[in-house]
Amino acid sequence: MERLTIRNNVGLDVLKSPVVCGRCGEVDYSPITESGEDVAKRLAAYEDTGLEPEDFKKAFNEDAVVKLAAQALGTTPDRLRELVKAQHEGLLVVLEGITTGQANTIMGMCEQLNAMKARHGDDQEPLITWQLYNALTKSFARAEAEAARRKEKHG
Repeated sequence: MERLTIRNNVGLDVLKSPVVCGRCGEVDYSPITESGEDVAKRLAAYEDTGLEPEDFKKAFNEDAVVKLAAQALGTTPDRLRELVKAQHEGLLVVLEGITTGQANTIMGMCEQLNAMKARHGDDQEPLITWQLYNALTKSFARAEAEAARRKEKHG
């Protein structure tokens, strides 16, 4: 890709060809948008990546974004898709305002159901995984701590 910017002798990024203002006719090698953004500087930063527009389209497709999100959340892309599907189907529930003890009771019941499923040859995804257990426990502990702070603050 041919660069549209160059670095001038004082180290500023400027356009190779000037832009002519449509209102006043002024010629400018480093135009500024109405919001104050330096157009040449932003364009130069993009050009410095060495990537073509097609490269960005390839890099930021849906699969790549889902894979990065799953990695950041400590799960797999397939599991993340399952959770989104469950949410769209109304099967995903966020439990707010319950104590860690109540969460542990729910977890225990899910583990018992998982064991029953396994005994009966049900090889479907378990109802609860350790990963989910850890995430929920942290969430419940945080909710419990926030509730205690509110109670302490407001009596």
